[in-house]
Amino acid sequence: MKKYFKNLSLKSKLMGNAGILLSLLILSSVYAIYAMDKIGKELAAIAELDIPLTEKLTAIKSHQLEQVIQFERTLHYAAILQQQDSAVAHFRKAVKAFDEDTTAIEKEIREAEALTEVAILKTSGQTLKQFKSLKQALKNIEQQHRRYVDQVHQAFVAITQGKRHVAEQLTENLEQVEDKLDVALESVLGKIGQFTETSARRAEEHELAATFMLSVIAVVSLIFGILVSGFIASFIINAVRRAIVIASGDLTQTIEVDSTDEVGELLNAMNGMRQKLLDMLSQISGTTEQLSTASEEMSAITTQSSAIIQQQRSETEQVATAMNEMTATVQEVAGNINDTASAASEANDHTENGSQVVGQ
Repeated sequence: MKKYFKNLSLKSKLMGNAGILLSLLILSSVYAIYAMDKIGKELAAIAELDIPLTEKLTAIKSHQLEQVIQFERTLHYAAILQQQDSAVAHFRKAVKAFDEDTTAIEKEIREAEALTEVAILKTSGQTLKQFKSLKQALKNIEQQHRRYVDQVHQAFVAITQGKRHVAEQLTENLEQVEDKLDVALESVLGKIGQFTETSARRAEEHELAATFMLSVIAVVSLIFGILVSGFIASFIINAVRRAIVIASGDLTQTIEVDSTDEVGELLNAMNGMRQKLLDMLSQISGTTEQLSTASEEMSAITTQSSAIIQQQRSETEQVATAMNEMTATVQEVAGNINDTASAASEANDHTENGSQVVGQ
């Protein structure tokens, strides 16, 4: 594997390193988006479903308690209908308030059921089963509330008809219905609380998993980047050090090449340059030896030529001396010739004079 990595081109190493790091970055980004989407869905479920459902069920429970209070008021006013004239008005007002609470509860139950329908469409798996169970529980609450309202209205009719005994029997049954309705509401609120807690816990789990995974990817990216970058840098640094050795003038060390990438090609080229420099130096050394031999021969020839020139100079000086002596002799002979000529001229003059004398 290491040999294969060494033989990869430097461009491939750098591009591969950058590509893998970029892939890890993309992976971490994609996983972060995925995790954030999961967390967002859980928080959206809490914000858009669990909390509104809790608010609806809390409002239903509140209105149910108000209905109980209004029903208790009707019983109170029913007991004094014959004693106070204003009791009838208060009785009717309490009945009206009870009916208003009934309308509000029915509306809130429908809205809660609509929220569960939305949740059923958006969820799956175990969460889907939980919301289906919640929907059924809301249906049961709706039915129980209708029975409760029906029995309360029966009690109202019995009170207005003066059938107090029937009204008391219905009241006893209503207490049981109220208790069951309260238990059902508490149960549904508990389920919604569990849903909220489960969603929050899942969101926290997604957060922890995302943090762990992103940390792992970051550490792997860091280690991979350092190792690969160090590996590539070591190739280049070793090549630079070998080049420095060659540049310093030490041509005795052979550069070992263990890769076929650009660095290996560079080292091979430097080996070739080193060999050419060695060959050039060898040629220069041979030429220098030849020049040294030729210089020695030239020196010998120069010495011999100097001796010959010195000899020729000596002989020339001798010839010059002889020439000087010959010149002196020639001059002396010339002087003698002049003297002889003068003597001959005088003799000729004397001869002519003698001839004249004889002639006379």
